[in-house]
Amino acid sequence: MYFLYPKAYIENNLRTHPQPDATTLAYLQLLVRVEPKNERLRLLLVREALAAGQLSKARTAFAPWEKVPVSQLPFAVALAGLQLRLVTLQASRANAANRTVLTDQYVEEVLALAPRMQPADLLKQARVVQAIGGYSAAAEIDRRIINESTDSRTRKIAFHDGIKALLAANRPAAALAFAESEISRLTPDEELWRLLTRLALSANRPVIAAKYARRLVGMQSQ
Repeated sequence: MYFLYPKAYIENNLRTHPQPDATTLAYLQLLVRVEPKNERLRLLLVREALAAGQLSKARTAFAPWEKVPVSQLPFAVALAGLQLRLVTLQASRANAANRTVLTDQYVEEVLALAPRMQPADLLKQARVVQAIGGYSAAAEIDRRIINESTDSRTRKIAFHDGIKALLAANRPAAALAFAESEISRLTPDEELWRLLTRLALSANRPVIAAKYARRLVGMQSQ
């Protein structure tokens, strides 16, 4: 089969068929067996197996990289591994014994990859981390975005997401502390002072709430 079908066949098939079929996956597996050190082919197999919902095939293909620290992997490979971890986590039962371990592994890898990610990609990852229960980690990712992004809209989104993550963990005081530590990176407006007033009240900090309420009134009177 390897000799009958050139590599161009599989590349063309993947371009024309977004969802890989069984033949394409089988051919990719054969190519990887023939060229086990070809990282490009192996990475392609991992991606296409995940796209086809073939988790076991994706795991097998990724196996040579499994024990390599994520910081030492090529970025594209590390991202594929991250996606593999997420799919594995999503496929596990809510009460599975290893779910906490899988969650912790995913969060750790996102944090390790954060310095190599663009703010827009980090924003997506922060939301994924929050969705799987990593509230504090999600807020820390949002903090990194706020401090590194040059786009004011992205910083604002990350600011609100970080607060939401900590409130979802029922930590209003932490949410207030987060907001106050990052406020200098945002442009003050009525919405911001209103949010901080509510946060301070939620955290049972009436003096701080009054301070932000005065700023809100001062802005409204201008």
